[in-house]
Amino acid sequence: MKSPARRARVPPVHKKISGSAEADLDGAPKPASSTGLNLSRFRAIAAAERGAEIVAALLRFGFGEFARQTGLSRHHDKRAKHSDQDPDAAEAIPVRVRLLLQCLGPTFIKIGQIMSTRPDLIPQEWVEELKKLQCNVPAAPWSGKAGVAAVLKKELGPKLKTEFKRIDEAAMAAASMAQVHRAQLTGGEHVVLKILRPGIREQMAADLELLRHFARLVQPYLENLGFDALAVVNEFSMEHAHETDLTVEAESTRRMGADFVDNQNITFPRVYDAVSTRSVLVLEEVGGGLLAKMDLSKLTREERDQIIRNGADMVFRQCLEIGFFHADPHPGNIFVLKGQKLCFIDCGMTGLIDPPTME
Repeated sequence: MKSPARRARVPPVHKKISGSAEADLDGAPKPASSTGLNLSRFRAIAAAERGAEIVAALLRFGFGEFARQTGLSRHHDKRAKHSDQDPDAAEAIPVRVRLLLQCLGPTFIKIGQIMSTRPDLIPQEWVEELKKLQCNVPAAPWSGKAGVAAVLKKELGPKLKTEFKRIDEAAMAAASMAQVHRAQLTGGEHVVLKILRPGIREQMAADLELLRHFARLVQPYLENLGFDALAVVNEFSMEHAHETDLTVEAESTRRMGADFVDNQNITFPRVYDAVSTRSVLVLEEVGGGLLAKMDLSKLTREERDQIIRNGADMVFRQCLEIGFFHADPHPGNIFVLKGQKLCFIDCGMTGLIDPPTME
C-alpha cells in the first residue's frame, strides 16, 4: 500500500520526473544556451591549461585523428612528446578509451562509469572495460598542498583532534569524485570518511565548460541520430554540482535509511552529522563485500537470486511507492552483507517521481 506521508516529503535537492517528461533540478543553474558555437570563447578555453591537457591525452592514447578532425589539435603544445606512436596507443580501442577517461580525471571517469551501466547503448566489450572505472580509480595523495589531509584540516579544523582517535592515511577505496578512508571516533565508533578530491569543484567547472563547447561543435554530426549532446552535458553538469556538496548526500542517505527502516534486506549507512561538511562525509563503516568486486560464480543460485530480489525490491519500492530514488545504483555503490542483505552507498544522485507518474 502506498504511503501518502512518505510521498509528500521532498528532499532538499532532487531531480523531478513527471508525467509530462519534463525534468528540473531545484536550485540548479540554468542550462547554457544551445544557440550556436562561440568559437572565440571555445578557443580561449581550449588554449587554457586544462584544454591543453585534454588534447595531449587524446594524442597520447591514439586519438590524434579525432583531435585533428575536430580542430582541437591546434591547441596542443607542440613541444609535448606524446603522439599516436606512444605505447598506450597500441592498446585496443575500448582499453584506450578507459585509460583516456582515467587519465583525464573525475569528470570523465564519471562519464565512463555511467556508460558502463548501459549495455543497450555500447558493445559488451566496452561495457566490460569501462566497468573497471567503477572500483579501480587511483586515489589522491594524503600529504602535500594537493593532498586530502589539507582538505580535512580546512574542513574540520580542531575537530580532527577532538573527535577522531585515528584516520588511516591510505585510502580504502577511491572513486571519481571522492575517496574513502577508515577512521575511528574518540567514542570508539568505526567509521569511514568520504573526502572530496582536492580541487574537484574547480576542475569539474573547467571540464564541463569545455564539454559544453565541444558538444556544440559536434552537435551537427549527431542531429540525424536524435541525440542532443548539449542537453546531456547540461544534465550531467547540474547533477554533479550536487554530487560535490556532500551535505546533499548526507540528507539523502538519512532519508533513504528512514524509508527502509522496516526492511530487513535493505539498509543505508548511518551519517555522523557533527563531523560532516560539504567536502567531508562521515558514515558508519559497512562490512560485507562490494558487489563490483565479488566473484558471483562462487555464490549459489539461491544467493544470486536473493541479491537480485533485494535490489529489485529497493528500486521498485522507491520508484513506485516512495517516489524518491537512488539514481546511481551501479555495482560499485552496493555492498552485499550477511544473508545477501544490500547496503547502498553514494546517495548523492537522487530523483523524485511525482504521484501521477508513479500511478
